[in-house]
Amino acid sequence: MVVPSHVAFQTWEARGESLDSVEKRIHDGVPLAHLHRRANEYLDTLEILFPESKPKPGGQILEIGSGVGYVMEAAARRYAPRRIVGLDVASGMIEKARERFARDGVDTGIMEFVHYDGVDVPLPSDSFDYIYSVASLQHAPRPFCFRVLSEALRLVKSSGAVSIHLLAYSHFENYMTPDQFALEIDQQVRGRAGHWHHYYSVQEIDKVLRYGLGVEQPHVLEQAGSLFFSFGKTRRNVPAGFGTHTQQQTKTPQALRKALSLPKRERNLPAETSNWTKAGRRVQQLWTRGLRLPQI
Repeated sequence: MVVPSHVAFQTWEARGESLDSVEKRIHDGVPLAHLHRRANEYLDTLEILFPESKPKPGGQILEIGSGVGYVMEAAARRYAPRRIVGLDVASGMIEKARERFARDGVDTGIMEFVHYDGVDVPLPSDSFDYIYSVASLQHAPRPFCFRVLSEALRLVKSSGAVSIHLLAYSHFENYMTPDQFALEIDQQVRGRAGHWHHYYSVQEIDKVLRYGLGVEQPHVLEQAGSLFFSFGKTRRNVPAGFGTHTQQQTKTPQALRKALSLPKRERNLPAETSNWTKAGRRVQQLWTRGLRLPQI
């Protein structure tokens, strides 16, 4: 039996909790009827920002932090892989994913799950064409997040790609309060199980990838309170209009955040967003439409 290596992972075991309760707890208040749409919107975002990373049919895909499997299900349908693996630190969450698949009549012929301790992934190197993670790694303590990025680099094929989503400090600015921050830090320093939250900057992830992992040319972008980044073992060209961090990237999300803080009917996107690339505008529209982030 694999034992989770950190108290932060225990809350995801969901022992004695119903599937209905788990779905309400882990999906940031998104109505259950919208979870399939939300899963597809995450994949849309990764494709728009990193079109060169989109997997070809017939490949092998790994999701890090697969939860109850909505994004995994969407990826299996969209990309038609030969095999898709859900990697999770919580065996209880894997059980809940299987329960949901049975409830919803999901064809699981190409799907499998792997439980691991949050440190060493028990899978062979160079075995996946595409590895992704959304709305998951922000709950892992920083060293574990960086460790799984290292493991992803080991697991991806030389022709493949890794695409990751994390919470950005712009999300912290919008939603954190002193009272919430005190509670967040208290649960972490006292080692209490719960939904831990960690925030990252473009500069930090860029430096970790370049100098910590030796990635030659990572693509790191900030959009509406989130960081999205993509990397691989081989050097890839940066899409037109994107770098790792530029004045355009650090300036535009700030204005976009102000728009997103308003009720939907009052959201007028600022004029400075007009110089975004086509991809940037498409993601802007997608996230303005309501792809929800954790409200802490």
